[in-house]
Amino acid sequence: MNYPAFCAGTRTSPIDAGNLNRSFPGKPDGTVTEKIADYFQRHLLPLADYVLDIHAGGRTLDFLPFAAIHVLEDATQQARCEAAMRAFGAPYSMRMLELDSTGLYDSAAAEARKVFVSTELGGGGSATAKGVAIAERGIHGFLAHAGVVERQVRISDERDRPFRDGDRRFRQRDRSFRERDQADRKAGLALRMTSTTRAMLAGFCRREHARAPDEHAHGQRRFTT
Repeated sequence: MNYPAFCAGTRTSPIDAGNLNRSFPGKPDGTVTEKIADYFQRHLLPLADYVLDIHAGGRTLDFLPFAAIHVLEDATQQARCEAAMRAFGAPYSMRMLELDSTGLYDSAAAEARKVFVSTELGGGGSATAKGVAIAERGIHGFLAHAGVVERQVRISDERDRPFRDGDRRFRQRDRSFRERDQADRKAGLALRMTSTTRAMLAGFCRREHARAPDEHAHGQRRFTT
């Protein structure tokens, strides 16, 4: 959203030092950051029914992966948000009571009565395979809940069941390397690895295949038609 800050790799804009998530509803004649907030507030937000806000801890923080909604005065609206949060299916989920909500994009979405879910997915200035898998799976679940994409057929209730209160375990097993590798090759994407890395991964895949030769065949997810 804050493209100048994204290009600079910083939380605030290098142009005006503005923090976009403290600048709503913005000003059409304000600073660059305030103008961006105003455009989202007046032009983009009215077009949306569902809003998914993805955050991470930047370079200094590393969060446990969670999805969150806000405690709202409208119980019906809060229930709609909570259903979308559960559809995201993060390892952790929570309800937040903001003590200072001034200028937040969250507040702008809530006031516009949008179904809003916020997330914190990792941090430390990096990404992990597990974090990316949580984000991909969560975004698909959120979009499926909103009716934007088709739902995936459940292969395993243990792996794909929705989040339940009190359950803090991330159930999805990571069997993605070989699946992703095959998908990349089909798409014509070459994985750039050193010969040593290729040899190590080849040995690992052979051991995994010997341990569960039919795992890949049963582990693929399919989409309904």
